[in-house]
Amino acid sequence: MEELLTHLTTINLSDTPSFPQWIVNGRQQRSFSSSLIYQSLQEPLPNVPWYRLIWIKKGIPKHKSLAWLMLLNRCPTRDRLLSWNLQTDPSCLLRNQANESRGHIYFTCSFSSDVWNHFSSRFNINSTSSSWDDIAQSLLSQSTSANHKYLSILSWQAVIYNIWWERNERLHRGNHRSVDQIIAKITAIIKNRISAMRPENNSLASDLMQYWFLHFP
Repeated sequence: MEELLTHLTTINLSDTPSFPQWIVNGRQQRSFSSSLIYQSLQEPLPNVPWYRLIWIKKGIPKHKSLAWLMLLNRCPTRDRLLSWNLQTDPSCLLRNQANESRGHIYFTCSFSSDVWNHFSSRFNINSTSSSWDDIAQSLLSQSTSANHKYLSILSWQAVIYNIWWERNERLHRGNHRSVDQIIAKITAIIKNRISAMRPENNSLASDLMQYWFLHFP
């Protein structure tokens, strides 16, 4: 305490306002950034190749989160429940044609395949098979406009979310929707998301809506 008091007597006070200075990795920052602080505390890691399928700007947060979990295969599909020694019926809830797994739900199952094909055919997304990996690779390898890529990935995420929602509705509530009903719901979600952009960027929203109606007349 004595050393502290002695040090304080050597400081000349100024009438100018004081302000905090943030120094991260030896560099002074103009303002505080929580993401920069977080990154400085972490070991540098390379970007995974699939990040462009998940963290799209102006996406729907809950759709992005579920697509991320599905991509990591972390959702409680029935094959995973069985691997945890939980007793459950292994059958797919959508059409009961095979055992449920991520690979079956997306998009080997004929129900989910019918939903996805409605959108993929209009975006000319041609994958070598209906497997999860091949469809994801087809989305990543698109050499099209930014609007095309954005809407196709937005649709893919919406399909993932609504197929999983339908699966859970059948499991927990016994509710069943048809392929056409799910397609109609996804279409409404996409159009609502585009419309929500108008206050921020009316020009972009108009371009996206025109592009959507061009492919989904």
